[in-house]
Amino acid sequence: MHIISRKKLREFCQKYADFCDALNNWYKAVNKSVWNNLAQVQREVRAIRRRTF
Repeated sequence: MHIISRKKLREFCQKYADFCDALNNWYKAVNKSVWNNLAQVQREVRAIRRRTF
């Protein structure tokens, strides 16, 4: 998923309500993350997926 804005996430939630909680949790976790390289991004995203999905 390519995220352009929070508005796009809200639109997705309206269309696919079953995924809304998981998507909001993912957004919150990613939004507060600070990464220095691609490996950190990949590691964190995998960890977030395990917690939310």
